[in-house]
Amino acid sequence: MLIDERCLWKRPDDAVWLAELRQPLALMVSDINQLPSAVRRLPRIDKPFCASQLRDFLALPGSILLGPHTKRSSAENDACQGRLLLVEDIEANRVVASTLLRRYGFEVVEAVDGLDALEQASGKVFDVILMDMRMPRLNGLDAVKRLRQEAGPNAGTPVIALTANVEKAEIVRCQDAGMNDFISKPFDKDRLLAIIRQYLSAPSSCGNGDASFDAAAVAADSNGREDCAPWEAAHYLEASVIDQLVKDTSTEALLLMLDMFIDELGTRREAIATLMTSTDSADDTQAGLHEQAHALKSCCGTFGARRLQAIAQELESVTMTPDTASVRALADTLLSEIAMASEAFAAYRAEGSQ
Repeated sequence: MLIDERCLWKRPDDAVWLAELRQPLALMVSDINQLPSAVRRLPRIDKPFCASQLRDFLALPGSILLGPHTKRSSAENDACQGRLLLVEDIEANRVVASTLLRRYGFEVVEAVDGLDALEQASGKVFDVILMDMRMPRLNGLDAVKRLRQEAGPNAGTPVIALTANVEKAEIVRCQDAGMNDFISKPFDKDRLLAIIRQYLSAPSSCGNGDASFDAAAVAADSNGREDCAPWEAAHYLEASVIDQLVKDTSTEALLLMLDMFIDELGTRREAIATLMTSTDSADDTQAGLHEQAHALKSCCGTFGARRLQAIAQELESVTMTPDTASVRALADTLLSEIAMASEAFAAYRAEGSQ
């Protein structure tokens, strides 16, 4: 069942009546801020939308929420591997991960930052929490510290860090915060599934801060991931990565994920352009560019945008130096290259929808 947002505006009881519905449901929304808080985490599609966008949305696993009275088949019940909390602020990355995990039988609850994760964790018991490191409002490190300190239902739940930085110092920070393991982004599907299943099979060994990080695991997970080729030699779109996304999810899901990625590129380009014209101090501007480059590097790696990934990684490094001229030059390059990459992915997306 698809429910228009206006139906919720007319009901004064904070939309509790949705729990009484017997059909799978999702919302059609133009302004999420108009929704009652009780329903803001329901699956939704933004208005206006066209027929193909609706089709892609309905094709996504988890796009329609099963109500409490909806009976699952025995096969669906048997396939459930565990309940996961996925915490990731970049929507495109979050959809890729959640779609893959649901395909492998996991129940996935999503959170967009650390505060959202703590709210979710206060009301449900999770088998494993997948926690991004760098997020707005509350980062992953601080969220896990609070999770461990509070006497909530997930104080001892295993937490796996999702990080684009697998340097030893970063891994130590994860361990000190109370995380149990890590996986680098963009993640390898087999390693991600193996780590999750490891903690599902031995939950008793995953108490607060009882992390299982080791040098061999860090080396294995970082091997070949942090070193991008010189960006001039890299491709705008690496087809093998897209092909793997199709295998891990579905052709229908890929189309929607590509739309999200293209939107993400536009959002990051606008943010970088704003920083470049800002009257803030040089230090504040470079800090902002550092955050944008870090987020862009992670997202581009997920979708095989190798050229942008390499430039973003170089910009992330340069922003840690006082060389403002090099920072500005590389940021200008990144702006123009984002436009070129967006065109390449849009063309690929258009071809795939035919």
